Amino acid sequence: GYRIAPLTDWDAEKLQFQEGGANDQVTLMARLEHDSWCQRKKEQGWRFGELKDPAKKTNPALLPWEDLPESERDKNKEFIRGLPELLARAGFQIETKSN
Repeated sequence: GYRIAPLTDWDAEKLQFQEGGANDQVTLMARLEHDSWCQRKKEQGWRFGELKDPAKKTNPALLPWEDLPESERDKNKEFIRGLPELLARAGFQIETKSN
């Protein structure tokens, strides 16, 4: 229910997605981002491997969300939490599609 738009709200970087509970937006978006990343990597010929090796195109994070170690899930969640500030620095903001 969000979209990226040009920055018009100078407080846009303060946006916080709901976290925890039945409507945990942070986890949902982190999972979607991870799934999208996995798909792109696999399309480029990458596969799961115990070690990250660009020459062999292996990466230990190429797993379904449910199988990721909690530390890897936390990296994805932290990216989502920081997205409003990152986009604001680039001149964009996140807004609901109803705006």
